[in-house]
Amino acid sequence: MDFLKTIMNEISGDNSSEIGNLAKALLSNSGDKGALLDTVVNTIKEKGMEDNVESWIGTGDNKAISANQLNDVLGSDLMSSLSEKTGIPEKELGGMLSTLLPVVVNRLTPQGKVEGDNGSLVSTGLGLLKGFL
Repeated sequence: MDFLKTIMNEISGDNSSEIGNLAKALLSNSGDKGALLDTVVNTIKEKGMEDNVESWIGTGDNKAISANQLNDVLGSDLMSSLSEKTGIPEKELGGMLSTLLPVVVNRLTPQGKVEGDNGSLVSTGLGLLKGFL
C-alpha cells in the first residue's frame, strides 16, 4: 500500500486532501537543509520536546503534541512557510500537524530508530522502501 494512503487511512477526516498536501510538503526537499520534515522534527527536539519525538520514533505509544505547543516551538516563520507551501491557513496548521507528525514519523521508523549517518527521517523511509523494490 502506498505510504501516503496508509497515513491517510490512519488520519482520515474531512480535511484529508489538506493533510495529504501537508504530508507531501513535509516530505519535500527544503533546500540545503534536506527534507522539511527533518527541519520540523529537529526544531521540535531543539525546543525541548525531544521526548515526544523519541516516542514517535520508538516502537511504543506516541506522545501527543498539541497545536499550541507546535505553534510555540516552530515559531511564526516556519508556520508561515508551511502555510504558504500547503495553502492551509496558519490557524488550522498546528492542529493538522499535531495529528500528522506522530503518524508520519512513526511510519518512517518502523524499526524504532532512525537509520543512516545523516539522521534523516526521510532517508530512513527511503531506505525502508528500497527493501521492497
